[in-house]
Amino acid sequence: MESLVSVVIPVYGKPDHIDRALRSVLNQTYENIEAIVVDDNGVKSPEHDLVAACMEKYKLDKRIKYVCHEVNKNGSAARNTGVFNASGDFIALLDDDDEFYKEKIQRQIEPLLLDSSLAMTYCGCELFRHGEKVGEEAALKLDNPLYDILIHRRNIQTSTILMRKSIFLEMKGFDESFRRHQDWEFVARIVADYKVKELSFMGCRRNLEFRNSSSNVAVLEKYREHYLKKMQPYIERLPLKAQKEIILNNKMAVVVQYLKSKDILGYLSALRRSGAGIYGIRFTAKSIYRTIRKGGYVK
Repeated sequence: MESLVSVVIPVYGKPDHIDRALRSVLNQTYENIEAIVVDDNGVKSPEHDLVAACMEKYKLDKRIKYVCHEVNKNGSAARNTGVFNASGDFIALLDDDDEFYKEKIQRQIEPLLLDSSLAMTYCGCELFRHGEKVGEEAALKLDNPLYDILIHRRNIQTSTILMRKSIFLEMKGFDESFRRHQDWEFVARIVADYKVKELSFMGCRRNLEFRNSSSNVAVLEKYREHYLKKMQPYIERLPLKAQKEIILNNKMAVVVQYLKSKDILGYLSALRRSGAGIYGIRFTAKSIYRTIRKGGYVK
């Protein structure tokens, strides 16, 4: 019998896209699958009532579990709740505004079944905005896994992951202190201690217009500081030169956001706080150059 794969779908806010996400799971060519929808709105919220009403039509489908948080927690907690309620030996994660392509699970589980030393496989994803494809994120090989992830040379988005549940539990899941960057932190811990494999196909679609992110750069700076603090034990596993590059790269990624918001004084102040010096000026110049080439601004 095929191994059971559990797909965890956190929901926060209105259930505008949950039907589409669930269809993409239930239409997989790999058939032994379950979906766990975790409602993170809090049971006293009006959004919970909307999600509950949406999920009513699935109550007789044994492939679907609906779990509710009593109060709003965060995306990390919702994913953990989903996995703790999962019956499968393998875990996939799907943001409720994303979609799986039909062969995603089938193509990702095969290497895991063939190689018991593999903890996780990850695939590429296509990027859409308002129905129009705007790009792709390929699943690139990790040459220096921990360094590549910590400096963001490689990006492994959670909807592209399929992993062993035993490894997830061994890692104690997502760090629930994170309100942002929890995917970076989670993936860094995986690649630091376990074997992972990239698969060169596009397995899912990310719909970018529904992404919520703070426009307050000071808040973004606090999130990044929290990330670096939590990642410090992993950063310290690397050579000193690599450690410095990772720290400065992460700090400067926030610093340039002040330029994006046209806050020159904020940029200069953040640059000074970062201690990046000439590295920071070069980083800014490269960001501006990439912006001009793309016709937009650096992320």
